[in-house]
Order: sequence, then C-alpha cells, then structure tokens
Amino acid sequence: MQNYLGANQQVLSGQSSIASAMGMSSVASQAQSAAGLLSGASGGNGVPSTSVLSQLGGTQQNVSQSLMQAFSKSSTTPPTAANKQTFS
Repeated sequence: MQNYLGANQQVLSGQSSIASAMGMSSVASQAQSAAGLLSGASGGNGVPSTSVLSQLGGTQQNVSQSLMQAFSKSSTTPPTAANKQTFS
C-alpha cells in the first residue's frame, strides 16, 4: 500500500509541475494539494480512509483531464513527409 501511495504522490507532484509550467496555476495547486493530502492522510495503520482515497481519485482524474485538454489544444499537426525542397 505504501508503494501505491508513494507512486500516486509522485504522479500528482509531477502533474503539478507540468501544470505550473503550462501556466495552469489552479490545476497545479489542485494537484499539489492532493499530493499533500495523500502524504498526511494515512491513519494509524498507514492507510488513508476510503473517503480520502475517493476524493483523491476524483481530484487526480480532474487534473489528468485538464492536462490532456491543454495538451490537445496546444498540440500542432503532426509532421508530415519532408518538403522536397529540403533535399534539393
């Protein structure tokens, strides 16, 4: 379980960094808050409550969707075959 929690913290921290670099401060803040919540949410047995995990799952999904939408909007048309003039 600790490996799972640690991996999710790393994902959320990475998503926060990406969102911040893309100028998406609210998404970055949301991801950072979720990562912080995850690190401090463990009970006495080291396992967060189901309500915390549910909240984190929803937050992580929202952050991922926001980043995917931002990437799809900013992506350009994939490169096509090289222009013949390049090799002339």
